[in-house]
Amino acid sequence: MRQASVFTSLDGTYLHRLSNVCLHLCPCRDLGQTEFSENTVMHVLADPKQQFTIIAGDLSYADGDQPRWDRWGNLFEPLISTRVFQPAVMITSTSP
Repeated sequence: MRQASVFTSLDGTYLHRLSNVCLHLCPCRDLGQTEFSENTVMHVLADPKQQFTIIAGDLSYADGDQPRWDRWGNLFEPLISTRVFQPAVMITSTSP
């Protein structure tokens, strides 16, 4: 038997209660903007069970280059517009 889960905000405000619900999570990391990135997005979109996507690490590898951010947005728009999407941004490498 599944237990009900209660999700609250940091200030303790009641947000939502789930009972007998299985959330299908798709964790990804450092996707960037390669053909592998596109394949990953298409793979996630092809699975109707995937409801929630977390991308950890560097999202676009744009390094402040706006056209690269635009390309990243175009690549991920089908995923972001149809699924719950949470970036978990972090620096995955350091420069000397």
